[in-house]
Amino acid sequence: MKYFRVRLVFFLVLGICALVACGDFELGWPDNIGGGGSSGGDAIAQTGGPEYSISFVCGANPSGSLSRVLPGQYATMVNIYNPSGATETVSLKVSFSLPPGGLEVGDISGFLNKNISSGRSIEVDCDSIQNDIYTGNISATFFTGYLLVDATVAMDVTATYTVGTVDAVASVNIQKIPSVR
Repeated sequence: MKYFRVRLVFFLVLGICALVACGDFELGWPDNIGGGGSSGGDAIAQTGGPEYSISFVCGANPSGSLSRVLPGQYATMVNIYNPSGATETVSLKVSFSLPPGGLEVGDISGFLNKNISSGRSIEVDCDSIQNDIYTGNISATFFTGYLLVDATVAMDVTATYTVGTVDAVASVNIQKIPSVR
């Protein structure tokens, strides 16, 4: 029964991610929400090129104290590959849903610009979100939200979602992320 519940929650989260990625929901990215988490990057870094919106789930709920998810370890890893023939810039931004959770609006970071050489890729994982893109203080051991990737040209973007315990991986799902613009 426990295995079934972990898989059920995992696939519910992935279903929500799939709806967002397929464009059934349109996401707007406000320019100025919160403020404590600004990374010092550009306030607005919209390139007019492709934009990718990737849901992330990060952290541990070992005792089941969070009613939102089952006990376990959750991780998201996003790979961004530059297939073009030139160095391109991507602007990364995060918008948190949890904390605070519920119907409260979470904090948002500024943009962090990264250059990706032709034929190269970068990885954005939970540590990157918490320590590099968002420079505010996240005291929560479990956090969720969206990673916004604003690119100058089309990129190959995939998200890998992993859930399990400290001892074993229960499920891994890899999704190709289409652009929302």
